[in-house]
Amino acid sequence: MVISAHNLNYKNFWTGEWLSIWELENEDGGHYILKGMVRANTYYYEEGNIQFNLKQELEEKLTSQNEDEAFAKEVISLIEKRENQVLI
Repeated sequence: MVISAHNLNYKNFWTGEWLSIWELENEDGGHYILKGMVRANTYYYEEGNIQFNLKQELEEKLTSQNEDEAFAKEVISLIEKRENQVLI
């Protein structure tokens, strides 16, 4: 899964980008590994140039006997939780 956002605000002299890539690997016996990479970049350029770059790798282990809608919702909820933690 790829999540991407680009924000441009030329009037206020800033731009920003968010990119995350997530992969769910199936191990044996209903065990899964969710691997993610989050990259954020902001650029302020009023009366100077300031950039902030963040890159963080994340990994979670999951267990489920069923690959159903409830499992998919659990994976999406976990991605949301981990991406929100990156911002703190």
